Amino acid sequence: MGVTVYVEGWHQQAYREEKVYQCDRYPNLTEADFASSGYPVDDDGRHYVNERVYDEPFPCMEFGCIQWGAFSESLGLASSDGTGSLEAGALRAVLARALRLLNSSQRQAKASTPATKSGNMITFGSTAESVARRAEEFVRLLKFAIDRNRGIYWG
Repeated sequence: MGVTVYVEGWHQQAYREEKVYQCDRYPNLTEADFASSGYPVDDDGRHYVNERVYDEPFPCMEFGCIQWGAFSESLGLASSDGTGSLEAGALRAVLARALRLLNSSQRQAKASTPATKSGNMITFGSTAESVARRAEEFVRLLKFAIDRNRGIYWG
């Protein structure tokens, strides 16, 4: 399981449909390999899928539940069920906390999580360096939302 953090209105983004040919995506396969795949076939016999290409993609982030728990706690966003939202007006305060996390190796170390193993369940944990990278990515997401007066959601 994981947690996705996204900007409000992501499903309303401007986009265009673009054909992506399967043989271009998978150059080691031939058109015959896709014959029974169910993909539509172009007039020239090539299999394709239509993909959305966003004009200005909204950022989103994926976290493991344990990593999100430690990361969100360091920003004051922790919740018992791992879900939540913030209105646009509340984001500047979170941005300030995210910038403090980004610029403090002590805070990054505190937000990291150790790897654990319990039976056949393995949690890989996170290092202070990975927390720093995630904080940088989170700052970009927050700035994007603030610039567009949009909130954020996670779950």
